[in-house]
Amino acid sequence: MFMKRFKNQYANYRFKIVFTMILIIGSMFFLLNTVGHALAAYNISGYIKSDVTNSTSSGSFNSEFSVNIDGTGYKASTDSNGYFELNNIPESQASYTLKISKICYLTRTISNVKLTGNIVIGSQTSPIMLWAGDIPVNGQQDNTINMSDIIEFAKKFNSVAGDSHYTADIDINKDNAINMADIVIIARNFNKTDSSYPVVDIPVPSISPTPTPIVSPSPSVSGAPYKIFILSGQSNMCGIGNNYYLTPEQAAPVEGVKIYAAGTVESSMANFWGTLKPGYGGGSGCFGPELTFGRDMAQKLPNNKVLIIKIAWSGTSLWADWRSPSAGGTTGKLWTDLLSNANKAIAALDPSIKYEIAGMCWMQGEADACASNIASEYEPLLTAFIGDARKAFNAPNMPFIIGMIDDTSTWPYYAMVREAEQNVAQKVPHVGIFDTKDLDTDGSHYKNQGLLDMGSLF
Repeated sequence: MFMKRFKNQYANYRFKIVFTMILIIGSMFFLLNTVGHALAAYNISGYIKSDVTNSTSSGSFNSEFSVNIDGTGYKASTDSNGYFELNNIPESQASYTLKISKICYLTRTISNVKLTGNIVIGSQTSPIMLWAGDIPVNGQQDNTINMSDIIEFAKKFNSVAGDSHYTADIDINKDNAINMADIVIIARNFNKTDSSYPVVDIPVPSISPTPTPIVSPSPSVSGAPYKIFILSGQSNMCGIGNNYYLTPEQAAPVEGVKIYAAGTVESSMANFWGTLKPGYGGGSGCFGPELTFGRDMAQKLPNNKVLIIKIAWSGTSLWADWRSPSAGGTTGKLWTDLLSNANKAIAALDPSIKYEIAGMCWMQGEADACASNIASEYEPLLTAFIGDARKAFNAPNMPFIIGMIDDTSTWPYYAMVREAEQNVAQKVPHVGIFDTKDLDTDGSHYKNQGLLDMGSLF
């Protein structure tokens, strides 16, 4: 009897031990699985356009559209080109809903956005359109353009800027007068509701194919007469400088300097070798740091020919998009794009040209400075990127120049990324660095003089 009771107790005890071990192992697996997926984060970017135009207005109708992910704190505003970027959004198998809004415009809802990679919604050539005419009544818009908007508008009719009852928000075409021109805009969109907008086709998120090695028509030759410089990064490398405000000297083509651009650039300027001039920025009629970089470099190298390969994408991170192979994890799509576009550029040169990959300029890090866990990885990621780039371009001592990100609260963890950039410059051979914090900026993007100065600093 005693032995039987002992065996039963032992069996029961053994069951409890095994069951407890199963629970512990299962919990560990769950936690590891959760942690493994918690860091996945992506970007949503794109272009928004107003249906209003007015040649007498000096402002941009495409700025200050609010883009937010419904039910979350993720929010961005468009710049003067209508560009927006939402950074470091957690991966989701469920769908997100985007809402685009602005005073006097019908709010536009874009549903079923499944974020398993970076997504670009709307392009420079085919932006997401918003319709004007939904006038706030007692501070509220009803997402319908109807008689209530006409009645509210009539209360301000024929007022001009400076009048006590003039309201700038409902001066739809921004001509400093509330008049028939605004009524025409409302009439054009009369009886439209938020459901009248056409459905937006959500693009397939970017994936990370196997990197393509550099294959060039002739090898990089140290001391060769043609010097190739590679410019890469995110929106501040793309550049939103306005060509209109350049002086005749600044706007003149830089004879003798050729550029091949890919990424966020006007399609008419992309994927062929052209003479360096304004227009290679991140939007129509824009320039970036390439303009003064090319001009200054040509002056520094009078006995050489300067070639620029510019491959930059707005709203992108080193943590995901530009992640290089030796960093581990999933190789970023833009790392692959960098190599494949460099391949195309080099293959498009005359095969008889002897060239040297003479240097690389890097203006990026703002997207990584939006989350502490991502910012903390910037130093090893950038170190890996530089090593992989030198290996891919068969240029082990290639100079690599870092433009530090700005010290602005727009990027909450800017200090972590700036410190990482400085550490890389100190530890990795042949890496140069300069600060951008005193350059002309709007708090997110460098303005005309800021970009001109940046190019010279590079």
